[in-house]
Amino acid sequence: MDTSEYPFKDRWLPYRDGYVHYVDEGQGPAVLLLHGNPTWSYIYRNVIKDLRGECRLVAPDYPGFGVSKAPIQYGFTPREHSEVVADLIDRLQLKNVVLVVYDWGGPIGTNYAVRNRANLRGLVVMNTWAWPASFRQTLFSIAMGGWPLGYGFKRRKTTSPSPCCQMVSAIRRKSRKVLERPTPIRFRLQNHENRRGFSLGRFAKLDHGSPRLNPD
Repeated sequence: MDTSEYPFKDRWLPYRDGYVHYVDEGQGPAVLLLHGNPTWSYIYRNVIKDLRGECRLVAPDYPGFGVSKAPIQYGFTPREHSEVVADLIDRLQLKNVVLVVYDWGGPIGTNYAVRNRANLRGLVVMNTWAWPASFRQTLFSIAMGGWPLGYGFKRRKTTSPSPCCQMVSAIRRKSRKVLERPTPIRFRLQNHENRRGFSLGRFAKLDHGSPRLNPD
């Protein structure tokens, strides 16, 4: 690994019989950066470099991705990744978090968001989805997080383009805003036929079976 590209201290947390690798850089408002599939924390390297003088940036690798090790009988599903994220937040005692979600990080992170809204300062959503994982998506996740394809991608660093400057600006806005009483969170989804606004509460009911929050 080129240390000029990824000049961060490696940190580790045991998880079951595996372990989670994560980056924890800077001080200030907590920002949790959740990657997609088959990427890892490397995708956020330039965001971390830009903002570590202003925020505390935590970027984990899901089990089986990056340099994390998946436990035995780990299924690589969004639900399981979300449980890992919740465990990480709890063990690192992250408070008033700005949650940044991208690609598969969307369902993984918003599952935490709808259950822990009092612990959120802001939510930055990019290029993601919010519906149950299909059988094909689940197979894709297992392949990308496991052997041999997942290992091959990690060796190649899965160097998707680093998130753009608009993301840095969005994180800055969210991290600087005054904490206030949570309000219903909405975002836009688009498919081939129409557009619909979904509350995170509705998403939680669709994907994870939790009670609806602030239904509309």
